[in-house]
Amino acid sequence: MNHLLVHAFAMPSPGLLEGRLGMAVAFYLLGRKRGSNIYTQFADELLDSVLTGLTSRIPDDFANGFWGIGWGLEYLYSTGFIDFQPGVCGALDDRAMQADPDNLDESLDAGLEGLSHYVLARLYNGRLRQEELPFRAEFLERLHRRAGGLPSWCMPYEFNLLSFFPPVPFSDDLFRQKKLALRGGLAGYIARRMLP
Repeated sequence: MNHLLVHAFAMPSPGLLEGRLGMAVAFYLLGRKRGSNIYTQFADELLDSVLTGLTSRIPDDFANGFWGIGWGLEYLYSTGFIDFQPGVCGALDDRAMQADPDNLDESLDAGLEGLSHYVLARLYNGRLRQEELPFRAEFLERLHRRAGGLPSWCMPYEFNLLSFFPPVPFSDDLFRQKKLALRGGLAGYIARRMLP
């Protein structure tokens, strides 16, 4: 645990699967499961570092970039860890609408699957918050057509964090390799142990 606390802010990526937001999610889960405000406060600080570091240099993708950060914020909101961040989410929505669904591959990391997860999460939580539709109609139409049909934004969306990364077996290699991320690292190991 000390290894994570010491090295979390040094992670270069702010992203969900490979960066600081994923670490923050793991610490929120750990804090709730253990009833420890120390872990929750640390998660708050990691989240602040992600939000204050949002720049145009961050990629448009799910693993390390804007789509995963947006999905992660919606996940944290839907699980009661944070309050809704309208200004941040609006900026992320604008950035997502710059993506051309016709030019994306099918992948989660940087493709159609990742963009679709972000959009569906935003639409579902937005409906629950009684927000206006956060995306332009022509963007949703292009995404719908390219994806071969997306579920209606009125349908429930399942925030299944564990579906985005495989189980991480605990070993000394996790420490030797200094892998900290949700996917393949200590944060992923912790998150899987904290979730039912």
